[in-house]
Amino acid sequence: MNTKLFKWAFISLLSLILFFPVISCDSGSSNGDGSSSGTITVEISTPGFLPGEYGYQDYTGTLTVEDGNMTVYELTGRRYIGMADRDIVVIGSNYYAMRYKITRTISREADGLFAGIAEATRELQYFYLETVDEEVPPFDPEGRGYEKGKGEFQWDGNRLLSFTGYGMEGEVWIPGSKDVYEYYGNGKLESIRNADWDGESFYFSEAEWYSNYDTTFTDFPSLTWELDAEYDIDPGIPESYNYDTNPNGYYKQYHTQYLYTSDSNGRIGTVIQQNYETGIRAEPWVNELKIEVSYDSSGNVSTVKLYFYDESWPEDPTMQMDFSIPSGLGLSFEGLFFPPWNEVLFPFFEDGGAN
Repeated sequence: MNTKLFKWAFISLLSLILFFPVISCDSGSSNGDGSSSGTITVEISTPGFLPGEYGYQDYTGTLTVEDGNMTVYELTGRRYIGMADRDIVVIGSNYYAMRYKITRTISREADGLFAGIAEATRELQYFYLETVDEEVPPFDPEGRGYEKGKGEFQWDGNRLLSFTGYGMEGEVWIPGSKDVYEYYGNGKLESIRNADWDGESFYFSEAEWYSNYDTTFTDFPSLTWELDAEYDIDPGIPESYNYDTNPNGYYKQYHTQYLYTSDSNGRIGTVIQQNYETGIRAEPWVNELKIEVSYDSSGNVSTVKLYFYDESWPEDPTMQMDFSIPSGLGLSFEGLFFPPWNEVLFPFFEDGGAN
């Protein structure tokens, strides 16, 4: 499980939306009173690709906010696959469509965009379409490709402690994955430990360590490391593991760094995500993501644009995500992204469910 920024979002087509992130200790209060309501819109596109060209993708979504908390997130869209797409071979269909929905099912009293979620369910279904204009069908729980999952959140105030994902096996919820969040004494996120259910218990095979924070935007990381335990050899990465004093206790690689640029008012204007890939390319740090943030006259975030790149940097991105936030929600950039900002909007349900 890759825990770098937007990990949930692009591991597969599902990943295209699975992310959107989560918290700082002040998780995006709605004008400070937790009473704002409105709809955040999301658009995912592939600049430079037209319908009918391999690589074309187009998704639209809405995130509904009521009384300062998210209630429903929905996404639909399609990508062009032609007659064959890697291991997917379909005769007569040209587009692979997806319908995705997260619904808050159990709430908690908390002020923040995601802080009010104690439990949520996820629905996902894929469809084959003949044309780009064909409507994506509604969910059909009895149909092919339908999946349902559940996520449970444990909190300490507005600090997320853990997230557990479940899938259905018959009529029973079966655990699939778990993330545990640990913090430094100053309240900043220190690590996210990731576990999979082995049938009897959770095995913590991975962790992302937030080793440094930016000196200007101190709620945001500047350097993260990824650690991996080896199943059947290591006992798993334990609770309260001391990364600082024993950083080489598990297989570790320089993973990701973030470069921040201020706008004219000293707020975050752009963010560049770089990944360390020595041995793969000549240069060790490779630019893979650019984020552009704009604000309204009140200083609240109005748009966030994410540009994903491969070897094309700094030319056209391979994928683009656009978030538009109504002014009445009064969100900060910090409030829109949580564990300080690691995953972009929905860290849950990457692979929860029975194996």
